[in-house]
Amino acid sequence: MSKEISKLLKIVIFLDGLGCFIVGIGFLFFTEALMSFIEWPFSDFIFGQIIGITFLTYGIMNFLASRESEWDKVEIVLISDTIFDFLGAIFMMWNAIQYNLSIYIWAISGLLMGFGIVYTFFFIKR
Repeated sequence: MSKEISKLLKIVIFLDGLGCFIVGIGFLFFTEALMSFIEWPFSDFIFGQIIGITFLTYGIMNFLASRESEWDKVEIVLISDTIFDFLGAIFMMWNAIQYNLSIYIWAISGLLMGFGIVYTFFFIKR
């Protein structure tokens, strides 16, 4: 039998999933309005919708993982999330510097980095 995950980790997975779900819905169905709000400098709305699909997928995946209680059942999701969070944060920060993007991009980058650090902590702690 696999080791059980903590309630705190379940909450973190759920909150990460909720955030991804909200961002995903925004980019998928309200692409133009959201891209304008965050001052996205590019006008490729199809790319914005692909971002939405990606975040929505991660949101659903995290919601399903948050309902599990064993490491074996959530480990691959957490590995995927950790990679997504760190790479997303790094490249969003790089683009924010390169293209002088808005504070919203920095905020999303910070959230992604934060979740990546928390997931790494739980991996080390287990």
